[in-house]
Amino acid sequence: MTKKIVATICAIIILAVIPISASAETTYFELYKPEISKTSTILGLYKNGSATLKTDTTSNDGVNLYLDYSIPGSGWKNAKHIFAEPRNSATAGTFTISQASSWRGVMNSWWYNGKNCRASGTVTACN
Repeated sequence: MTKKIVATICAIIILAVIPISASAETTYFELYKPEISKTSTILGLYKNGSATLKTDTTSNDGVNLYLDYSIPGSGWKNAKHIFAEPRNSATAGTFTISQASSWRGVMNSWWYNGKNCRASGTVTACN
């Protein structure tokens, strides 16, 4: 056999035994005191979404994080809502839907149009 054929066979064998991991994406975002809200979006086709929230010690108020999804051709729908007081954190767990969709997280103050919050969050989408 030629070297090219042997190399091709070896590549096929290696690719056949390497597990292919599920696709996933995570985005990190922060809400600063002068801001009313902050949104972070993962565009793609994922069936599972989760979120985490950590409110900073300098935050004057508690923070909401809304985990939303959007099936192609439709608007955003809320999957989970989590809340954390200053110096605390929260997690939304994993929310699964039957159709692949995009995911987003929206953070804002506990108070309507509040601007005194400092927090960080993540949104993760996977299949």
